Amino acid sequence: MTKLSHRLTRILTRLLAPLALTLAAFGAISLNPQLSAAQVAGTGTITGTVTSDTGQPVSGVQVFLVGRGIGATTDADGHFTIRGVPPGTYQLRAQRIGFTPRSTQVTVGANQTITADLALPQLATTLTTQVVVGYTTQQRRDVSDAVSSL
Repeated sequence: MTKLSHRLTRILTRLLAPLALTLAAFGAISLNPQLSAAQVAGTGTITGTVTSDTGQPVSGVQVFLVGRGIGATTDADGHFTIRGVPPGTYQLRAQRIGFTPRSTQVTVGANQTITADLALPQLATTLTTQVVVGYTTQQRRDVSDAVSSL
């Protein structure tokens, strides 16, 4: 990493800390807050793997509890872990660009680890046509490296 990257990482870490967010190694912001031991006591953990409809692991998927503000991002192997989940029943949602989002209901107990694996079908995305038009008032002789014929 360059000196600028280290400085930017330190600044982002300081800015995100009051919001209980962390900066992951690959530049994504994780929704999973850093929790103290007291906050984790009596809570559960959700772990699992996100794969594509072909069975390949999918990295960079946002996996979160709908309406709770806690979640995680999958690693290169498609694995995720969400710690500090209060006991209860939640909608667990996984989403990433290029895939159809999926949700499943999960029930977490105190001091319990549950596994929730999700498969995301690939979603064909089409881009719209963009037209770029440029105008200038400069003469060809005023522009350096101007081409006189094509």
